[in-house]
Amino acid sequence: MLIRAEAIRLFEVISNFKGNSVTVVIDSIDRLGRNLLNILFTIEIFNANSINLKSLKEGFETVLDGKENPTAKMVISVMGSIAEMERNKIKERQTEGVLIAKAQGKFKGRKVGSTISNQQFISRYPLVVQKLKKGYLFVILLTLLLLVLLLF
Repeated sequence: MLIRAEAIRLFEVISNFKGNSVTVVIDSIDRLGRNLLNILFTIEIFNANSINLKSLKEGFETVLDGKENPTAKMVISVMGSIAEMERNKIKERQTEGVLIAKAQGKFKGRKVGSTISNQQFISRYPLVVQKLKKGYLFVILLTLLLLVLLLF
């Protein structure tokens, strides 16, 4: 998973609107994370910062009349579990496809030399390194990345 500076900036921008009503709109709950824990963690960060989350496909908002929406929590848990299950099925099918392609001689893997060193990886993401040095939690950065992937 890549960490994008836009995710960090997005969260910093929307968290600066404290006292104002901020709503982040997503297409579907499965776009919020790769598994239920990521989704729930992201929503907890939103709730802690008084940020409402609105899902268009599922038709819910996490905050109603200034309070957490208990129905949304239930929907999030169910839909997040389904999204995680679907993601796992996709990974299984991909693995099966790779094995079949290898057996047929069509899949050879990555090209030799396509990996990068840790230093090269770090040099690609200087803002992330800066935030980590300031004490930001890695998990929060990953969660913010998911937000950017959903909104851009």
